Amino acid sequence: MNKPFNFFAAVLIFTLGLASKVSAQTDCSCWQQRDTSFHYVPFLGCTPPYYRNDDSYTGAIQLPFNFCFWGQEMDSLFINNNGNITFGQSDGVYSPDTFPTNSAPPMIAPFWGDVYTIGGAPGTNVVLYKITPHYMIVQWDSVLAYSGENSSMTNSFQVIITDGTSPIIPPGNNVEFCYKQMQWTTGDASDGTDGFGGDPADVGANKGDGSTALQIGLFDSPTANYVGQYPPGSSYDGVYWLDNRSFLFNLCSGTIDPLSSGISPCDTIKICVTDSIIIPIYFLAPSVGDTDWSNLSGTLPPGVSVVGNYPGPTDSLHVKVVGTLYNYGPHTINVYAYDNAVPPDTTFTSFVVQIDSVNPTAVITAIKDTVCEGDTTTIAVTGVTNAGYKWSTNATTSSINVSPTVPTAYSVTVWACGTKKLTKTIQVYPRPVVKISGTPLKCKGQKDTLTASGGTTYLWSNGSTDSTYITHDINADSTFKVVGYALAGCGEDTAQITVKLRIPPVINFNIPIACEGTPVELKANAAGLGPFTYSWSPSEATTDSINIIDSNVTYTVSVTNGCVTTKTTTIVPYTPPLNACCDKLIFMGDDTILTASGATKYKWLNTGISCDTCPTITVSPTVTTTYTLTGTDSSGCSTQQVVTIMVELPCSNFTVPNVFTPNYAGSTGQDNKLYIKTTSGINAWSLLVYDRWGKEIFKSTSPTDYWDGTTEAGSQAPDGVYYYIIDASCEQGNTYKKDGFIQLIR
Repeated sequence: MNKPFNFFAAVLIFTLGLASKVSAQTDCSCWQQRDTSFHYVPFLGCTPPYYRNDDSYTGAIQLPFNFCFWGQEMDSLFINNNGNITFGQSDGVYSPDTFPTNSAPPMIAPFWGDVYTIGGAPGTNVVLYKITPHYMIVQWDSVLAYSGENSSMTNSFQVIITDGTSPIIPPGNNVEFCYKQMQWTTGDASDGTDGFGGDPADVGANKGDGSTALQIGLFDSPTANYVGQYPPGSSYDGVYWLDNRSFLFNLCSGTIDPLSSGISPCDTIKICVTDSIIIPIYFLAPSVGDTDWSNLSGTLPPGVSVVGNYPGPTDSLHVKVVGTLYNYGPHTINVYAYDNAVPPDTTFTSFVVQIDSVNPTAVITAIKDTVCEGDTTTIAVTGVTNAGYKWSTNATTSSINVSPTVPTAYSVTVWACGTKKLTKTIQVYPRPVVKISGTPLKCKGQKDTLTASGGTTYLWSNGSTDSTYITHDINADSTFKVVGYALAGCGEDTAQITVKLRIPPVINFNIPIACEGTPVELKANAAGLGPFTYSWSPSEATTDSINIIDSNVTYTVSVTNGCVTTKTTTIVPYTPPLNACCDKLIFMGDDTILTASGATKYKWLNTGISCDTCPTITVSPTVTTTYTLTGTDSSGCSTQQVVTIMVELPCSNFTVPNVFTPNYAGSTGQDNKLYIKTTSGINAWSLLVYDRWGKEIFKSTSPTDYWDGTTEAGSQAPDGVYYYIIDASCEQGNTYKKDGFIQLIR
């Protein structure tokens, strides 16, 4: 099992002991700075200039050189948005596989993960490339993870491939991976959450045959811990371990030498006499189960020794260098590493250690420490020769010309054995750009407060030297002027403002005819200099008009254009003088005349009306009926009146005999019952018959239900006198009541 180690700690040891680190040649820099020779990768189906996308890829890109890939000469490739380049076909897969695999095309993957380049500031979250006759560079610069477009986590990584002859990477190699800051590993579509979890990102190269590959690691945690190329289970590598790292290797042959990390032939490490450093150097085994061994080779200069050598899947070699007068000057240190393959694969690399004995005595000066905005001054380093420089402006000369627009601190780091950082602050006084703020319009009699800005001192046209100036009462258009001066003689500027007299708005109402119960629009017509704002009472409306329905209500509107005018009006509802005549009582079958007056248009509502728009109509209702009349005048206002015609049937009294003979029908055949003669139109009836002791012996609720002389029990009532009570009513509402005596004779 590989032993985890903390790369950040290793880098810290290296940095603290390192006096300086410079490149032997410009092309040796791992991360290649962009210039006009770089272009945005033209992903298919995407919009220039940035070609932002999710999971896209290019068409085949022709190479002006042959790239050796496990014995095959490749002259074209595809760039895929998701952190890799492929040969033979493109690949938009966003969830990476573990190498080796035959489910993906031949691939070189500096960081295979779900890259999402949609969104971001111009020039960021982009993929770029550069092709020359001998090498190609592809950069993923500050790219996001899928669904992480609102996240601040970005990754920056790069791959360089060569034909093996370009000095852009050290001899013997044809691929280099380079990393800046790395902050995420997984997109949401790969079961990730907040940039981690799910399918780990893969770093390495894959031949595509399912058995041949180089895997540097599987990354899926926000740490700097490195478990190894093939971490066990879900204990994946930490992505921060990749920060500022680079990896060199050769994919040409069938086997791969151990991968070096931490040092390169481009490095020159300077230390001073009496100083010492420990340089960590790492070698990664190229295949699963391999072990690496490393050491220094050749004759070592005095003061150089190995203080730690830890073979394993990740070999760690710690070299100590002590600066003395006996090893003064430059020395090349050769390093080798080999693995347990048969025959073993061996990697050779070297770096330079330079022992210096002169500490910098540099000082920093400026021709002018204080300048006006837009002026130029020179800052120079003196007191040291044969030194290296690095300014905060990225200049590397002993002096620089600067034109700051704000107070700026410029720093320079001087290398001459040890390092020395110097800082010089240039104070900048701005040139005045004077402005006056105030209210350009004022109501009559008001004062205005004017404020000058953009200068250091001021002089108003009335002699005031304050930055704030309170005007006189504004009763006419008035102009005010101020001169502003800057410090250090950096000039003057003049500004003026005219405060105009604002006229209050004039309000006219459009007074509508307000028909009773009908909403109307009351509008305030404002005239004058706008814009206007409105406020109504008792309504809370803020528009120029309101809809009202309330009668006899006073409405007030306030109109403002900076000055306020208020006006009031009362809306009185109007009702046409409609008259409908007249309520009457008629008998069924009769007719009557209804008349209307007071309006210009009429509308009668009910059935049985021959002319429903005439002012005079004749009606013949058969029942009591209410007629509704709607009248409309010339202004369009309407009102209603009702007329009720009551209809009564000719319902009169009824006849009750004083004798009836149940056993003898008589000549009419009606005397054998108590026959009561009635008229039509009876809608209620009650007949009660009592014997001489007051006992009820018969009851009827229908005028055609007659007493046949029997008791309630059904037996014959004896001869004698009986008492009756009759209650009845007609359909017109008339009521009748009658009582008396009847003689029963058998």
